[in-house]
Amino acid sequence: MGQIYAKSREIAVFIRDLVLIAGAPAIAYVALQMHSAHVEALKDQNAALKERLELAEKLSYDRALCVITSQKTLFEGDKKQLQETIDKLSLELRNRSGWENRSHLVTKQKVK
Repeated sequence: MGQIYAKSREIAVFIRDLVLIAGAPAIAYVALQMHSAHVEALKDQNAALKERLELAEKLSYDRALCVITSQKTLFEGDKKQLQETIDKLSLELRNRSGWENRSHLVTKQKVK
């Protein structure tokens, strides 16, 4: 029984030594390969994110330009409509009878 135990112990020590001698460099090699693959994947992901950011910036500038242009168009339309309203009301006030007689009163009140 002692002989079998000694022989199995020798085999176990041999396997352990073999794993330590050959396994450690193999594990290190596999770990380095996995690390380099992971780094490459992160570089690719970083490049893709940069491209998406550039596209988003371009689209946001286009959207901002569109909003500014539409606001300018609305503002100009409102300005034109208000100017027409002012002109119409001014004409109505001038056409009322006696407006010319009251205009000097308004001037005098402003001077006081």
